[in-house]
Amino acid sequence: MHPVEPAYGTQDCNACGARNHILLSQLTFKCDSCNHEQDRDVNAANNYLQKGLKELGQDMPEVTPVEIQPPLPVITPGASRAHETGTVRGGYASSEAHRL
Repeated sequence: MHPVEPAYGTQDCNACGARNHILLSQLTFKCDSCNHEQDRDVNAANNYLQKGLKELGQDMPEVTPVEIQPPLPVITPGASRAHETGTVRGGYASSEAHRL
């Protein structure tokens, strides 16, 4: 366990980092900057986790979304399927390979 400074944990947005004025009576955190909405305690817990990991040098860099590739081509009905080189239907290319 690693202690972290609790200041502003419930007021800082764990999505964008903006500081917001949150009343203690508010149970839901809503960021004025990015409109991120989350349970106030979960938002604070995520802030403390990020802060602790950063202090320990274990923080994760911001993740960049991966580009989506076009779908793979569909096999045309009636087209023959390619077989791996050196294989024969039924298992072995030769009787000698079977004995190994």
